[in-house]
Amino acid sequence: MIKKLSVLLLVLATLFQWTSSNAFCQEIIPTSEELLQYGKLRYIGEVRRDWSKPQSISREVQTNTTLVHTSSIISSDSYRGLPDRKKMEEDAKHYKQYVRDLHSKGILVISYMTTTRFHGVPEKRDLFFDFYDHRWDQQYKDIFGPRPVDPVEWARLDSRGNPCVYNKTHQGGVQENAVCFNHPAVEQYNRGFLKLQLELGSDGIFIDDSPIFCYCPFCNAKFRTHLKNNYSPDELINIFDVNDVSEVDPRKFMEERLLNTENPLVTEWKRFRALNYTEHLKVLKAYGDSLKPGFIMSDNACLWEGDPYRVFNYAVGPIEEWAKGMSFIFIEPMMNVNPWGTKDVKLTNSPVLKYSAAASHGIPTVYDGYLGDPYTDIHEKPLSALFPLVKLFIAECNANQTSYMSLPVWEGYANDRENPNEEIVQGVSEYNSFLDKNEHLFLGSKPYTNVAVLISVEQAYAGYKTYAMAVSRMLLDEHIPHVMIVDDDVKSEILEKYDLIILPDVPMMSDEKISIFEKYVENGGGLLSLGASSKYDEFGRMRKKLGLSRLFEGMEPWGHMDPSIDQTLGVNAISKNDYGKGRVIFIPSEAYGSLPATGREEVVIFKDLAFVTAAKLVSLNQVFGELVRWAAGGSYPVHCLAPYTVECHPLIQTDKSRIVVHLVNYKVDEKGNIIEEKDTRLKVLLPEGTKAKKVKLVSPDAVTEKVLEIKELNENGQNYVEFVVPSVSIYSLAVIDYIVR
Repeated sequence: MIKKLSVLLLVLATLFQWTSSNAFCQEIIPTSEELLQYGKLRYIGEVRRDWSKPQSISREVQTNTTLVHTSSIISSDSYRGLPDRKKMEEDAKHYKQYVRDLHSKGILVISYMTTTRFHGVPEKRDLFFDFYDHRWDQQYKDIFGPRPVDPVEWARLDSRGNPCVYNKTHQGGVQENAVCFNHPAVEQYNRGFLKLQLELGSDGIFIDDSPIFCYCPFCNAKFRTHLKNNYSPDELINIFDVNDVSEVDPRKFMEERLLNTENPLVTEWKRFRALNYTEHLKVLKAYGDSLKPGFIMSDNACLWEGDPYRVFNYAVGPIEEWAKGMSFIFIEPMMNVNPWGTKDVKLTNSPVLKYSAAASHGIPTVYDGYLGDPYTDIHEKPLSALFPLVKLFIAECNANQTSYMSLPVWEGYANDRENPNEEIVQGVSEYNSFLDKNEHLFLGSKPYTNVAVLISVEQAYAGYKTYAMAVSRMLLDEHIPHVMIVDDDVKSEILEKYDLIILPDVPMMSDEKISIFEKYVENGGGLLSLGASSKYDEFGRMRKKLGLSRLFEGMEPWGHMDPSIDQTLGVNAISKNDYGKGRVIFIPSEAYGSLPATGREEVVIFKDLAFVTAAKLVSLNQVFGELVRWAAGGSYPVHCLAPYTVECHPLIQTDKSRIVVHLVNYKVDEKGNIIEEKDTRLKVLLPEGTKAKKVKLVSPDAVTEKVLEIKELNENGQNYVEFVVPSVSIYSLAVIDYIVR
């Protein structure tokens, strides 16, 4: 018996030894390729943890999370200076176990770092300087390599050659030193810190940068190289009045701009800085890829107040360039941007979410709403309101092809504060459970629309803004499905996908883009142009007349207004034209004066106009809706009869023969009260040669699915399916399955 037991134990020991080295028993790590896509990505932010003790993943599991953004044991030390190596490695045991626990549940984790700043006072040699003096070579040389020049020399310089230093009052008054990402020592340090994060177990990094303009010798030299590599000697003379590139000094021409001295070099400098920072991100991403398969990297794109142009007031932007080096796009807004509404009010983030989806070039986008942050005024309202408000936030994001980042525990800058918002956790858990169960309704979805709005952030290189956000808001309120496109999308093969392109006052435009728009209209497209679109070339040089003026010759009045009204005001100033096979509408700036930079609150065009003659026009925005409808060829793929406090976002899954219409009811006020929307009638265009098989209604607010009665219509040779959605609490999806006739 003892002999048999010994043999059995030997067999078991051998089997254990074999399985321990076998792949099936190793840590199972989910792939970033699988999880980083719309329909799979459910994001949670765990800002700070105490890594001196074990950590639970119960909240991450409860909320059906697939990606965690956290501070690793050294995240904040990226700018404070790394601690004693032995202490760091001791605490790392808990972080590594936390990562392993997440992986076992199919969850990836990325950690925080910054690449453009560090803390400390040079004279005191504290914080980062202390790390540099006493621990870089002594304890971390294997990670960072030999110690480079003193960090004082890494400084980002302003246009007068002074180091850029800030006092972080919210972090105890510490001194923050801005550094230049083009400096070789900064690049060396960033590569080492990235490597260390991955060795600790992170699947990637989240960069929280301040890529502000720098005038150090490295940046100035790179700009001169940029000019030399991208422009011929003749172009340098004709465009920039530059005979000798070596004499170009960004400090000089950027100072001169304050005296209103026009210089195309200013525009090109801003363009270069955006490209230069993107190259910095690409280099870091490539290095991470070389260290870890499936490496994830994102950067913090601060679209504060929902205005993509705001970042150009101090930094380099834009995110459509950054996206070319990222795994996904992360959008940080200002505080208090949660969506909400009443019977007559709607505060929406849909315009900025549509821009984010366009700017991402197909990679996922994430929106951080700060809901639950104790420093926002949401906490002046009942905490119970967070439960329905976070649901509305998730609905809004997913309806616009974006993932919502939740912050169930937010400590801000007060390290001793913990605010577990159980209402947020409950709401996120409920909606994320629905998203997890129904991810097949999201995966592979594309916008189902024939209208596109150009948002040209390139305008900011010359200091101009356009009104894409305001136009998007007006379209949303009129239930006109649309997408945004960015500068890189102005290509014939992309424009031809749409029946209408809207130019929401786009002053800067190259001859090449003007030609593309002209051919687009000639071939049957519609163009609605506002204001001074095409007034300047891509370097900010004014043209004698609008570059698109050929499309505007011989235009007729739109004709909606009383002819006794001054023709230079309001709707009476609008004109239309048939050009080639297409349609053109021109709305001069005199018709609207100016529009807001964001579309969060209601936008009304022609707001100063007192009356209209057509009795059927309840609001002046309906005039705008009719203009858009005519320019789009007369119809849209989805018609929604609901008040503007309900948004309708149709998406199509062609490979699954399915159209999903996302309905979001914004009538959730800041006290958490909900007014349901009843009997929303929808008419949806079916793809050519198909018929509706079934329409069902699914919702995280309802226990069961509901099959809806349908009616098939044929209008002008096109097949539609019509149905009524009996009720929308916060978020409902009308799922239309179709088959080939």
